[in-house]
Order: sequence, then C-alpha cells, then structure tokens
Amino acid sequence: MNVKPTQPVRSSRRCVPVGLVASCLLAASIAFGGAVIPGSAWASRTQPRVATRQLGINVQFYDWGYKAAQLTSSATSIFKFAKDLHANSVAITIPFILPSLHANTVVPGTWTPSPSAVGTVVKLAENQGLSVMLRPLADETNLRPSWRGAFSPAIPSKWFQSYLLFLTPYLQMAQTDKVTTFDLGSELESTYSNSLWSSLITIAGDYFRGAIEVTGSWGKSGTVAMKNASLGIDAYLPVAAPPTASVATLLAGWNANLAKNSFPAADSTTTLTEVGIPSQNGAYYQPNNSKIVGKPLNPKIQANWFTAACEFVKSHKMKGIYFWRLSISQSPAEMATASMPTLFNSSSETAIKACFKSL
Repeated sequence: MNVKPTQPVRSSRRCVPVGLVASCLLAASIAFGGAVIPGSAWASRTQPRVATRQLGINVQFYDWGYKAAQLTSSATSIFKFAKDLHANSVAITIPFILPSLHANTVVPGTWTPSPSAVGTVVKLAENQGLSVMLRPLADETNLRPSWRGAFSPAIPSKWFQSYLLFLTPYLQMAQTDKVTTFDLGSELESTYSNSLWSSLITIAGDYFRGAIEVTGSWGKSGTVAMKNASLGIDAYLPVAAPPTASVATLLAGWNANLAKNSFPAADSTTTLTEVGIPSQNGAYYQPNNSKIVGKPLNPKIQANWFTAACEFVKSHKMKGIYFWRLSISQSPAEMATASMPTLFNSSSETAIKACFKSL
C-alpha cells in the first residue's frame, strides 16, 4: 500500500542542539528545507506489540523491475519456503545508498523498492502466517573497500533529516500493514554515539506503534543500547577453529567472544538479527566474508555454525535469531555455490529447522 505523508503538523516539542548550530529534531516534527515532516501522525503511541521468540530468516528485497504478478509469485514462493523451515518471522531488508562515507544525505538506488512494493511483500509474508521485521540496510557497493559501519556524516543534523525523510513513508506503511518490528538502523556504528538517534527513535515512534530496534555489529565499539529501542546484533565475530570443529567447540568460541566483546545485554531483550557464514573451509575465522577465495565448499561449516548460534541464543535466553539469507529474486531450490557460498545448503536448512523446533 502506498501511504502518502500526512499533512504537516508543527509542534514546539524539545529541540536538540547540534554542534555550534541549534538544529531542531522535534519529537513531533522536523524542519527540512522549509517544509515539515510530521511526527505526530498518531496522537499517542501504544506500547509495542509483544512478540514471541523471533525465529527468523533475512530476506533481501532488491527491486529489479518486477511486474506485479512476478513479485507476488516470487515473494510467495520464498515465504512459503521460510515457513517450511519453521520460521515464524522474516526480516525484509530494504537497500538504500549512502553517497559517500561522509555524505549528509540518504538516497534510494534504482533497485530500492517503493513503500507500495514493500507493502505488497509484507502482506504476502503475513498471509503465510509470518511476522515481519523491516530493515533498511545501506548497500555497501559504492563504499568499498570500506563499509557502512565506517559511515560518518560531515553534518549529522542534515543526515538525520535526510534519513528521516527516506524512512517516513516506510514507517507509515509499516504501521498500516501491521509490521511487528522496524529496525531503524543497521550497522551504522560510527553514528550511534550521536544524541540525535534518540530524537529519531522518538519521531519514528510517532509513526509506527510496533517495536523499534537498532542493530549494531558484535565486537564494534559503537554497539550501544538505546532508550525506547530494542537491541539487535549482527553476529560475525570470528572463532579460531578448524573445519572439523564440533558444535560444542564453536559454541565455546561464541561464549569466549561474548566474554571479550560483550554487548549491552545477552538476554531476552536482544535479538541476533543476522547470523550468516559462507559454506567454505576457513570461514570460522572470517564469517563476515561473503566469499573466501581459494577455499572449497563445505556444507558442514554453515550447518554447524548455525547450530552453535542457535545454542548460544537458547543458553542466553535471547529474544530471537535471524539467519542470513534468502532473496525475493531467488528460487527456494537454489543452494550455495562457489560463487555464492553464503546461500543456504541442504545441511544448513536441516540445522535451521532443528533450531527453530528447539527454541
């Protein structure tokens, strides 16, 4: 559903000073280029819906010019497959562009799906009995060899205004189409110490009554707990283990990482929003690598990693886990290959099913 912004509502709620210039991110509205983005579409925010433990799959949604029937067919097929894996939730990632590492704007890519297209996909997931998390996620292609976690805007107030302008129609759509969780920021570590996140969360809460989450990368210093937002963790810390390592050895490595690189809470308030790894020898040392050159495929690597992550979530009684990843453009029958080793394989699919049954 394409949700148009509500009429501007001006408010005199609190302003947040930024640097030497008094820039106001208002709890009810935000000035942007002489216009106002309303933040009081809902007179009062209800408490976020309380979800059961989230057993999820990340689903990438890059819009490659789908016709309506094609999008419906592809998305339905993927969501049915997620249900077959015993998932009760999907995290739909929505790509956008940071023009540079110090840009003051957020811009959509040609493949960024419209709020209307995302709404269609959300409803298709819900039709399969899945709850939905929406995850705007900066595409890193133009930032390489750096990454989104190094992004630091030159003028933070301008960037937050631009980001809110981009997010607003998706927040409105999420409220209309009964999305459960909105992941307001993912892996933007270098920005998380900025106090304007508090204002952005407040304004987002005026549009969207569900749970708001902010996700950091485990082991990065910018991973922080934020008021009025639950905590997500993208879990890619390495474990020094050979390809033959047992699940117990990998779990011990996860717990050792937690002892050395703690995050604000390893409990029922925290979700592992991304757990992924290529099905290749050597991947335990670099799970965040999308492909390890020169290393052979080994399906047990991904399967055992997923099982260890599941045991980690279980032992710490965490809120949920989302495995990386499926794609709207993907056939459910597509498996990990030498060129795409992060895709699931039959062994890892079995591990996911067993995980979700046990949690």
